[in-house]
Amino acid sequence: LEAAVHEVLRRLEADEAAADDHRAGLGPHRLETGVPVHPGQEQGPSFDPLAAQGVRRAVRVRAVVPCFNRPGDLAALLRDFADLELVCAAGPIDLRVIVVDNASAPPIRATECAHNALFLRLPRNTGGSGGFNAGMSAWFDLESTGGADDLVWLVDSDARVKPGTLRSLVEALLDDATIAAVGPALADPDTWEVHEIGGVVDRRSGRLRAMHESLEDIQGFRSENPARDARTLIDCDYIAACCALVRRSAIETVGLMPDRFLNADDAEWFIRIQKSTGLRVCVLPGAVAAHPRFDRFPTFARFFGARNALAPLAALGLPVRVRLRRALQEVAKAVNMAMMDRDDLAELHRAGLAEALGRRSLGSAPPAVRAPLPMTPGDMLGGVLQQLARKPGGQSKIWFHPRIAERPHEFGWALGAINEGGVRANGRASDNAAQEADVGLRGARLVLGVVLGIGRSFLPLSDRVAIVPATGKPDAWLKGCTQISVAHDSFTVRSPRGIPRLLSAARVGLRSAWIALRLAFQPATPDVLPRRVAGLHAFLDAHAAPDRARCPLSVVVLSYNRCESLRSTLRGLRGAAPTDRAEILVVDNASTDGSTIMVRAEFPSVRLIALDQNSAVAGFNVGVAAARGRLVLVLDDDASPEPSGLVAAISAMDTDQSLAAVPLHPRHPRTGISEWPFAHSDRAKALARTHSWPVMGCGNLVKRDAWLAVGGYDDTFFLYRNDVDLAMKLLAANWRVGFNPDWVVWHDSPAVARKSARWFELATRNWFWLAQRHAGPLTSRAGLLARFGVLLGWAWAHRLAGLNPRLQFKTAYGMMRALRRPPPQLVPECRPDGIALANYISLQLSARGVRGRTDNLTRTSPVPTPTDAPSVSRPGVWPAEVDLPVVVTSVRSATTAASSDRHSA
Repeated sequence: LEAAVHEVLRRLEADEAAADDHRAGLGPHRLETGVPVHPGQEQGPSFDPLAAQGVRRAVRVRAVVPCFNRPGDLAALLRDFADLELVCAAGPIDLRVIVVDNASAPPIRATECAHNALFLRLPRNTGGSGGFNAGMSAWFDLESTGGADDLVWLVDSDARVKPGTLRSLVEALLDDATIAAVGPALADPDTWEVHEIGGVVDRRSGRLRAMHESLEDIQGFRSENPARDARTLIDCDYIAACCALVRRSAIETVGLMPDRFLNADDAEWFIRIQKSTGLRVCVLPGAVAAHPRFDRFPTFARFFGARNALAPLAALGLPVRVRLRRALQEVAKAVNMAMMDRDDLAELHRAGLAEALGRRSLGSAPPAVRAPLPMTPGDMLGGVLQQLARKPGGQSKIWFHPRIAERPHEFGWALGAINEGGVRANGRASDNAAQEADVGLRGARLVLGVVLGIGRSFLPLSDRVAIVPATGKPDAWLKGCTQISVAHDSFTVRSPRGIPRLLSAARVGLRSAWIALRLAFQPATPDVLPRRVAGLHAFLDAHAAPDRARCPLSVVVLSYNRCESLRSTLRGLRGAAPTDRAEILVVDNASTDGSTIMVRAEFPSVRLIALDQNSAVAGFNVGVAAARGRLVLVLDDDASPEPSGLVAAISAMDTDQSLAAVPLHPRHPRTGISEWPFAHSDRAKALARTHSWPVMGCGNLVKRDAWLAVGGYDDTFFLYRNDVDLAMKLLAANWRVGFNPDWVVWHDSPAVARKSARWFELATRNWFWLAQRHAGPLTSRAGLLARFGVLLGWAWAHRLAGLNPRLQFKTAYGMMRALRRPPPQLVPECRPDGIALANYISLQLSARGVRGRTDNLTRTSPVPTPTDAPSVSRPGVWPAEVDLPVVVTSVRSATTAASSDRHSA
């Protein structure tokens, strides 16, 4: 045994020494070849000196621990990390940790973290999902992908882990390539008694529940072969993010956690991971971590529980009847709290349902949602009971609910306070005990409890003091003249009155039920998952290795089956400043024409991200997430920026920090025709002066942080209007968007003039979605103009379709799709007022004012041929053989089509 231990230590030292030769700080554990790694997929050749020497590669595990006002729990968890077994069957485990302080008060000091943990403090509390996302985003920006063995470990600060927990999870994940994530069994932190093994969504009620509540519930577990049982994996719908090990490749493919702040965010995320990747999510009962039980009495979390309740059901695609049952459960909880004299908690359920109905389920709670009344700490219960017992006759009239004795793990402290206070609680609970014994079915008990509770509303309340669970249930309604509601660590004292309670419950129930009904029948549109978090530059600059340092400019080119156009674009980018030294990324949308082979062979310095499937404009989000530049030039594969205009745009953004983006003016390289005939109108000049430009196109210079803050292009749009939507989102988030018609991007796309059937369907649908998101209030002038413009745009699409019945049908079908399903919701930072959409409509109408007029840039900007368009060296000079006046011949060309069919099959 001693010899084996020494051998393991020797190998660990050899691994660490070899790895140190090939990394700097937090850099990658492999040599960079200039060819990036797409999530789960190696691109291009690479040489691994460690493997050549027979040294086992360390398994990279990057842990994220968000913490909010729990420094003691955090210290205990980090001590557990120090005792972890960091050697598994696949080799040594390279564990590194980021502690995310979610704006704790007082702030957590970096010195309170372990010496090998990085510390990231956020300026505001972003909840559990926001803390996890910030940590994951920081790791992904600090380190490049190293392969399928890169793992992310999500751990709550109030969790505890055993020395072998991580090792067991790593081995389980690496042994089976079909698993995306694995979690341990969860136990009580005090007793280490297992209380949850995996999570499942009940297909009938829509309720989230534990798949198994103890090891004994698993059939065949703890058999005669303990070694086999320790490796048993059980498929489940989700695992709790309080301790979950996830493949980085799966996260990069799907996105970060949905920004739900609290409650059901992990359930929705793991369901979406399974559906998007086809991989499994499993629980390993043989590994155990401790975390407080999830059935503790919630207060403000009730709002998030109600608001986010239907998100996992939407991810699963469950039918209306299941969504309705789940929404009505929140109504029942609101009624229950009203009968318990907790109108503040009842209002949280109603408000949560209302926010979900209004498609506002991202981020923290709005200011209008009031925090509930505080509860009294549990250590004061004994004194309160003694005071009540001193009242005349009080000694014989203190009664407690049988459920308090039945759940000692939750209410043991209350029983202890009763005993320590010397209060004798009498047994007038026989009526309740008999009721529990006689009614066998849960539904019958519930109905009987409701009847009895309502009946007690019309009778004089007993003069006894009733100690009941704070969760209520109908059999605890109006049990005494004085009612003490006890939770897992606190209590409240109320003096309910029957008729007022019944009226309050009826009012809350009716209001909530109407909201729940509409919410259940509202079709669900998936929300875009974030891929990176904005505002982490200071942290990244402080901790990034030299090879991951941020660069001034990145260029993201999206490609789909246009190999020759892509080759021309890349040659132009590498042949002219300022893009000759910029970081260039090509995101390929699963091309089949050899585009990826061409990029690897001819442009080895270009970072290639080859997607497994065509994701249309979502590929831009993947590229911007992987970019290292402060500024990002987003380009179509057939677009080439004029160098002088790009230099001027970069200078403008460096000078004015309020500018989030500068779209370049798209023009055809041979004819010089502008895709934006309104670009020189008086309205365009006014919007350009105020930096309120509401349009983007095929070439846009954007601040990466601004792009990430508003969510970039909306994946759900797939194609068309996504660029206009991004411009309006930036304006709605109080950024500014500039424009100068002299800053040109040459766009050689036939799709601008010829609209496909797909365009008529998706552009019409997305136009209606655009208006729903950005129209603003109907009472404002901008809101009225926006709604008029929506109808005008729909009519114009029908006019473009002409006499073609197929195109007419596609236009009508696009409108039906928009009306049938609501648009994806905006991030909380975006608060549209309708002005940007009204300005966009007025811009389109202003194109009529320049109809038939020669463009004033025809002889001051070059018109390069398709082969040399990117390498313009003499701005202001036309080729001698070209003398074509540029005339806007029709308003039809005013339709913006920045993302054409070349990005989609």
